[in-house]
Amino acid sequence: MEANHRLNCKCHGVSGSCAQRVCFRQLRRIDDAVMQKALKARYLAAKHVSVGPNKQLIAKTLTASGFVDEVVKASELVFSEHSPDYCNKEPHRGSVGTHGRCTLIDLQQQLNTNGTSYSDTSEYRIVLPCLK
Repeated sequence: MEANHRLNCKCHGVSGSCAQRVCFRQLRRIDDAVMQKALKARYLAAKHVSVGPNKQLIAKTLTASGFVDEVVKASELVFSEHSPDYCNKEPHRGSVGTHGRCTLIDLQQQLNTNGTSYSDTSEYRIVLPCLK
């Protein structure tokens, strides 16, 4: 992330004369396109880890000969648990899933197929469909 720092300078002096210039490196804002691209790249390259015998983070890496344990670097993005899949029902996590719900896309398909128009669609909730 150090490559995503930006050099900022400020001038100090009487009436803005810039008698003294102070410069510092600052991390880019989260809404900066360069920062977003870097974060996405790190997210996609994140490694699933477990804790090794010496309390080191160990990632399993696939090689031609099979999986090999690899100690991850401090600069790498890691995760210890996979994210929950909110599309499928997982009661132990409190997720009811999205299967079987009426989505906006389902409603549009139903209206187009039946050739009917509904003035009251209050029975439908807008839920983003799970794309896989």
